[in-house]
Amino acid sequence: MKKSYRSISIIAYTNVAIIFLLEILHNQLMNISEFLLFGILLVYSLVNGWYIQRIIARQRKYETELSHEKVFSNHILETISSGVIILEARYRIKYLNNSAKELLGVKDVEGRHIFEYFKNEKARLNKVIEGTVSGSINHSIHVIQYSKELHEKHLVLKALPFNTEEENQSQIMLYIEDITEQIELTRKLEEQYLNMFKSFVKFIDAKDTYTGLHSSNVSDYVKLILSQMEISNELADEIIVAANLHDIGKIGIPESILNKPGKLTNEEYSKMKEHPSIGANLVGEIIGYENISKIIRHHHERYDGRGYPDGLKDTSIPLGSKVIAVADAYDAITTDRIYQKHRSVEEGINILNNEKGKQFDPEIVNCFIEALEIIKVDAS
Repeated sequence: MKKSYRSISIIAYTNVAIIFLLEILHNQLMNISEFLLFGILLVYSLVNGWYIQRIIARQRKYETELSHEKVFSNHILETISSGVIILEARYRIKYLNNSAKELLGVKDVEGRHIFEYFKNEKARLNKVIEGTVSGSINHSIHVIQYSKELHEKHLVLKALPFNTEEENQSQIMLYIEDITEQIELTRKLEEQYLNMFKSFVKFIDAKDTYTGLHSSNVSDYVKLILSQMEISNELADEIIVAANLHDIGKIGIPESILNKPGKLTNEEYSKMKEHPSIGANLVGEIIGYENISKIIRHHHERYDGRGYPDGLKDTSIPLGSKVIAVADAYDAITTDRIYQKHRSVEEGINILNNEKGKQFDPEIVNCFIEALEIIKVDAS
């Protein structure tokens, strides 16, 4: 289109130049016969007209093809399952296809601000769009929307630069994909894996009549600790799952070692210390359980760095591992074991306090004791 306009402009300027030249050469042209001059002008006019008609025909053909392309493009946009939103200046909606309207649960929203429909994700979405404008590579986010019936909907929003020949200005295209089915399928698979592993844990606990409820107790104590901490729901959920599965690696430890009433030999103790690694390897096979696997691996690390299997200390130990370490030790202290009788709640708290900064993270111990005090007050 621009090329055609340029060609017509060149012809127009050429005609003006020829007229100007004829004015300059007026006296010399008077000596030429009128018939010859008329012939020259006629030929020039015919060539000029033919060329202009050719440009116009080419222009019409281009416009026809462009119209067909627009019809075809609009047909594709309106029939694909993914949502498409075009944003103009100040991120106002210029266009959205039928799928986008259905995914957002809206009708006519042209001219409205995109952030009106992602209020809870405004900061993240703005970062994605700004990143796209500046040429950043990471320009997609996962958001959760809720329908009028409060059904959860998982969407992936991807921002792409978008330009048209007709409007020489930068625009943004938001590509929206509904991944709700994939998320639900993943959750079901995770639940199946989790149930399977819980069965393994129950089997392990059942091997020792003294600790039959150990994993369940540790999970309950972990929830108490987390109730006093300010962390994301996602991390809290991962820690609780890890608490349920923290001893799953004992499935690889001989029962003779697990139930030995006396002190373990050095060789037996070395074998027992393998269970966090075994458990981490088992759980690590599940996609999405990478963090849970790390928490399980390090739940016998010590705050002072004298734990196992990797000798981590302080902040290098995953938070979930430090939480489980406190809950695990408290349950071991206050329940009967084959190698010792249970001790009182007060004794358990004293031991935790004495081990603050050594075996346990002081802040987590404090959170646990505060939670126990709240339960004690509520019970009274």
